[in-house]
Amino acid sequence: MNKRHVAIDFAPDTVLHRHPLWLIWLAAAVILLILLGHDYFFPGEGDLAESIRRIAAGEDLFNNQWQPESPAAFWGSSFRSFWSGLLGINEFAIRFPSVISALLLLGGTMILAEDFFNHKVMCCTAWMLIGSCGFIYWGRYAGNYITLAAWVVWSAVLLRNARDYFWWRGMFFLLFFGGTAWWGVHYLLLMPGLLVMNMASCQRALFRARSFLAAGFALPVILGILAWMVSTPDIGVLEYPVRVWILLKGTFVESLQSAVYPNRNLYLGWFNLFCLLLPWTLPAVLAVIGMFWQWKELSADHRRLLLGSLFMLFFAGIFPGRSWQYQLPQLPFFLMLCGAGVSGETGVWLWQEKCNLVMKWVAMILCSLAAAVIVTWPLWELVFFAPPSKWLMFAVPFLGLLGLGMLVFDTGISSAVEQSSGMRGSWSGYILALVCFMTAFLAVGKPALAEYRTKSNFWKECGGVSGRYPVNETVFFGSHPGSLALYYMDLPGDPQSAPDAAALENVLASITSGDAKIIVRCCDVVPLKNGLEKLSWQLESTPLVLESGAGDFSADAPCGGGKFLLFRCWKISPSK
Repeated sequence: MNKRHVAIDFAPDTVLHRHPLWLIWLAAAVILLILLGHDYFFPGEGDLAESIRRIAAGEDLFNNQWQPESPAAFWGSSFRSFWSGLLGINEFAIRFPSVISALLLLGGTMILAEDFFNHKVMCCTAWMLIGSCGFIYWGRYAGNYITLAAWVVWSAVLLRNARDYFWWRGMFFLLFFGGTAWWGVHYLLLMPGLLVMNMASCQRALFRARSFLAAGFALPVILGILAWMVSTPDIGVLEYPVRVWILLKGTFVESLQSAVYPNRNLYLGWFNLFCLLLPWTLPAVLAVIGMFWQWKELSADHRRLLLGSLFMLFFAGIFPGRSWQYQLPQLPFFLMLCGAGVSGETGVWLWQEKCNLVMKWVAMILCSLAAAVIVTWPLWELVFFAPPSKWLMFAVPFLGLLGLGMLVFDTGISSAVEQSSGMRGSWSGYILALVCFMTAFLAVGKPALAEYRTKSNFWKECGGVSGRYPVNETVFFGSHPGSLALYYMDLPGDPQSAPDAAALENVLASITSGDAKIIVRCCDVVPLKNGLEKLSWQLESTPLVLESGAGDFSADAPCGGGKFLLFRCWKISPSK
């Protein structure tokens, strides 16, 4: 019999069914929590961080200018602000809710993988998920993207069990309309794929629950009205529908209008999914091709999972939200297909032996590079002019050696890896080795390198200088540096902004003390000087605070053109 016609058997695996699952959860928790607060915020995290800081300072939760526009996202920020109030306003506290969402994503994926396949596939999928680029990066990111992925996975779990449990149908509709109110089109575009995956549940139970459907449609509207009633109790009753429409317009209408990106490839989102799947992109692609190759041998359930995953990929690729973080909900479903291909019997996956060999070599090379980081210690100060991070010099090589050890165990020297991980076969070693490498790369290496980022320290120094004076005396000239600067400056209010010399006159006229602190980019120093001279203001020749790399701030200094400076300037007294 030709190998490609061998029937695919996903019968329950009884040998490894009792292995300790706590090891998967422990590994996931360590990967997500290690050095979580060590890394400074990135610009994409600035809006949420600044919003939480303002809420903690007593600013209105709903009328915060850095808040997202969707109705339900207010309550997500509310939870983060509550948690940050317990732990303090810092990087760890603001990012920690994303860790919770990532663990929920892992739990939902494990339930689905065991439901669709068996325990062996579930273990393989779980290890691949916690070692994927998308899980580690976005699970440690201050944002709601990993929450969207967890929301979608648990929607699939509830929808799959809606056939048998009445209350699960109710919880599914609650999740569905809550997700619609929170993410709008980004969530709705994933629903065709979920419906295809769970067609049996939809046919037998979903459409019977019309009462839940009617109540669910009313739920977002009611929550939207209540949200505005709480935030603006002094407005007239007739204005509530207008306010709710503004919220829903931002969630649905504007996101639909953004479907056309004239300067972007229509299918860029599909490539972004490959980035999220790293380092499992190659086996995932081969597993999908192999399952199509074995289409006749697949069960109806597995065909629906494959088609549903491709539906999600299609709709997310041609409609708005093609940034790679919005492809995150597809990650667990394609990893389930990958886990089924990697851990399946002969014939499930094309070119299995060759792909396993390639992945072992990839794991060996990457882990060897991680282990070799320690030999760069003597060269670090010569190249980077700074001592190396101890985390970078010790933790990364340790994880690299640990990954190499997993590959050695895989050769048959010890069965401890198989017994503890729940995986067995020629693929278990390289999976665990690549998990070690991704931990070293994203969970340890990336935060350790944050010690050499200088912009956050610059804004803290600016806040220390400006905080000693009234906040209206601090002025941003030229382009506004954004919410991240406001977060690290930690001022009690908003500094004034002057985008050009014409606006600078009105801003300086409001400063009665005759003394101002101006934050400006290097490339805008000359226009600032010219504008101040016309207004009879004097700019100090030496900046009070200098961002690293902005030593030469003349007009023809391309090296420091984008760097920021903090100058003091004062009004020139008229001569007698």
